[in-house]
Amino acid sequence: MINKKKKKNIGFILALLVFPFPILANSNQEFTADFFESFSPKNALDAVKNIPGFTLNLGKSLRGLAGGGGNVLVDSVRVSSKSGGLEEVLTRIPFAQIERIEIIRGSSKVTDANAQSIVANIIRKQVAAAGQIAFNLHYNAGNYWFPSAEASYASQLGEWQSNVKVNVIAQKTPQNSEYISAYNDDSHNTIKREDKDTKLNEAFISAELGNGKSENAMQITMRAGQSQYRPKLVRNIYQHNAPLYKFSNDRNSIYQTAELGVDKRSAFDGWQWRTIGLVNFTHWTIDRHSETDYFIEKNSEQYDFQRNKWETILRNSFTYQSDNSITQFGLELSYNDINVNTQYEKTDMLGKTAKVFLPAAIVDVDEVRAEGFVSQQWQWKNGVSLLAGTALEYSKITATGDSHSKQNFTFLKPSLVLGYEIQEDWTSQLRFERTVNQLDFKLFAAQSDADNGRDQAGNPSLKPDSYYQLSITNDVQFNQHSALQVSLFHQWYQDVLEYQQTPSSAQLLTNSGDATILGAQISLSYALSDLVPGGLITISWKEQKSDYYDPIINRKRRLTNENTPDGNIAFRQDLHQKHFSWGVSFQAKQYNKRYFVKELALSEQSERWLAFVEYRGFSFADIKLSLDKIGSLKNSEQRIFFRTNRDGSTNLTTQINREDPLQIQLSLYKSF
Repeated sequence: MINKKKKKNIGFILALLVFPFPILANSNQEFTADFFESFSPKNALDAVKNIPGFTLNLGKSLRGLAGGGGNVLVDSVRVSSKSGGLEEVLTRIPFAQIERIEIIRGSSKVTDANAQSIVANIIRKQVAAAGQIAFNLHYNAGNYWFPSAEASYASQLGEWQSNVKVNVIAQKTPQNSEYISAYNDDSHNTIKREDKDTKLNEAFISAELGNGKSENAMQITMRAGQSQYRPKLVRNIYQHNAPLYKFSNDRNSIYQTAELGVDKRSAFDGWQWRTIGLVNFTHWTIDRHSETDYFIEKNSEQYDFQRNKWETILRNSFTYQSDNSITQFGLELSYNDINVNTQYEKTDMLGKTAKVFLPAAIVDVDEVRAEGFVSQQWQWKNGVSLLAGTALEYSKITATGDSHSKQNFTFLKPSLVLGYEIQEDWTSQLRFERTVNQLDFKLFAAQSDADNGRDQAGNPSLKPDSYYQLSITNDVQFNQHSALQVSLFHQWYQDVLEYQQTPSSAQLLTNSGDATILGAQISLSYALSDLVPGGLITISWKEQKSDYYDPIINRKRRLTNENTPDGNIAFRQDLHQKHFSWGVSFQAKQYNKRYFVKELALSEQSERWLAFVEYRGFSFADIKLSLDKIGSLKNSEQRIFFRTNRDGSTNLTTQINREDPLQIQLSLYKSF
């Protein structure tokens, strides 16, 4: 029989799903560093991930600096760097430097919180010296061993507080796949067996130098490094159990980046003036050589891709805060310069080499962008708060090279956020806003993917896609260790990117009309101390359904490349007095559909199991053993090929089965 208290809790949770109210007046909660000790965090990211009921948002790839800071502040200030983003900043802060983390349920008293329903504000303390070093040894069932290491260090340099982080990895991962291709007439059915070894070599350094607190301060940040991604595959093709030919592909991708940023904040006459200047440079090259060996004769391909990109941003904002309101306005200017050069050659069986024509293979793109913004927040004693704001963006994009285009865009981006404190531990938020996504300038130039046999034309006429979103978010804090967040959202997209066909029959991504997305997300942290000492269960689940009218097939479908669901369930037990923790987690099976012009790709990823055991009783280091892809991770993909386009008849179906083996990681951590 259910008692009255349980009935009340069940009704309380059910009401969250339908309650039509929306930011808490200012119901803050503080977690001191002692609270996180049982989780043995190594840095600020580990601590934030273990805040009850808090869903970490690392930010979006939006234009400029507006949306890149996610829902975490550092010393009450939104993160201003772009390279590495919020995750890089949080892993750069050693846990020993954290004094406390404030959870602000309703952010109308925090000028940099962007009116989000929940914001984590990491308050650091000045330390003479603090750091953390980690060494990891990885092993997978393909009999590959590889190392990785990460170190962060914070120190006081006169009046300046410095943070430095270095991370390196030399990863090698195997993957086995089987391709079963069936033609409609069964005349050329084949089986392909693929062995793929992937190397990932990375080395990055990032640093921060800060002077002063949030109102009058200066901060200098930098990040630089290189990532080399090199997959090599050999694919043997059989027909009627006899070898037919062999395909090999060696792809060497090198990505280099460097960024420098300055953030200056000054207070005068009740106003705060913040200036952010940022310069980012990336250099990306792909050198790919593929070969098809028919055992008597061979043909080959050589593909070279190079992209250089400069991004410069200058942002000024002015903020005035009174007892119950915040006024903010400002201007952001940015300039992007992108140069893409693609070369593609094929050599036939006679040794004759010819260039392959790809539309828009060489492209130079310049973008000049300006955005003015203004917002006003009010907060009343009855628990109601309101934010109203708007931003006006103008951009000019010019493309030259193999094709020429000049485009001018103007976007009006309104935002309205209504918050209400229903109870002391229950807050609700109604939010309406428009978001303009970042253009991927790589799509302006042609690309070639030999692994999957797909070529894509460049499209210098692309424009940013955008969407309006209406969302309702409810947050409930049951106790210090247990919390729940439930969100419902509806998005109205304009100018979505989908694959279409050019007059020359090439495939390219282009703006393809409107779409809608309806979804829900739940995040639950619940302490099981009454049943399991130190036990905690966390659930994060997101479901969404998009609706897009496809002019090629003349009916509605989901947007291409939409993964669903996004679900995680985890249990952990922390026995602090015994210096011991263990846990297991589960990631739900995911489905995906990608709609190309002459192909439909249906993907399915199996459930993923992870586990860990950690012991902190040794004086020399903490030890953690982690298992990933327990029982292997299976991925299946069905590729359906059409004769003309995805509305016509099919002529070939290929079933691809991939398997990633168990991965084991042994980690040694030392904090000082």
